[in-house]
Amino acid sequence: MSDEEARDEPAPLAGLPTIGAVVRELLEAVSTRSRRGVGRARSQGRVVMERRQFERDRNAMLAKLGRESIALLNGGEVDHPGLRRGAARIAELDAQIAALEDPGAGADPEGDG
Repeated sequence: MSDEEARDEPAPLAGLPTIGAVVRELLEAVSTRSRRGVGRARSQGRVVMERRQFERDRNAMLAKLGRESIALLNGGEVDHPGLRRGAARIAELDAQIAALEDPGAGADPEGDG
């Protein structure tokens, strides 16, 4: 190599990393952070799915308890004013749903005609 070529190439500065080393370090940091983020998202997603399942199970049990309570009320095995009001409201809602499904079967709920 001639003296002129040696002058054109910058001399490596002692103690400073090369561009390749900096890029490699940056990519490793991004990769590590991404893996942590994916792991955290996976964990949070699992918790959200479990919570939704627990809520569905809870709602199903509440509905079953309600049906059993109405059956006990209708069978005369229990009697409580609050349960009677709730059962009456459910019966009203059932009638309104039935009227919507078969408009010709029920009377006009507004009483207009």
